[in-house]
Amino acid sequence: MYELNITLDHNAIPYHRTTQGSRWNRESKRYMAWKEFLQREFTIKYPPTKEYYPFVKPIVTLGPWKCDVMITFKGANHGDPDNILKAVNDALFKVDKYVACSVAFQYAKIPALKINIKKYLPVGY
Repeated sequence: MYELNITLDHNAIPYHRTTQGSRWNRESKRYMAWKEFLQREFTIKYPPTKEYYPFVKPIVTLGPWKCDVMITFKGANHGDPDNILKAVNDALFKVDKYVACSVAFQYAKIPALKINIKKYLPVGY
């Protein structure tokens, strides 16, 4: 199981659809920086090894995975939790179609993100 707890300076950034033409605009650059931040935080805690590495820059993609995300928002001005979940999956999984997800959120004085990833065996496996 992989667990990542991040205390943030600001609320988590939701998914932003980026195209060839829009990749240089302010929102796309902000979203790309957010994804790179998540990838960097994950690889600091779980450095890549020669063993199977299912997330950032995987050698092979096997599934399924279960990704549970708990978002802590500061204030009422924040993105949709489902779009933040999509951004987490976009950042950490090369192929996220094999990922079952859940998202929950709460409010506090300090924004944060808690991510739990584990192998997922649905009923019938």
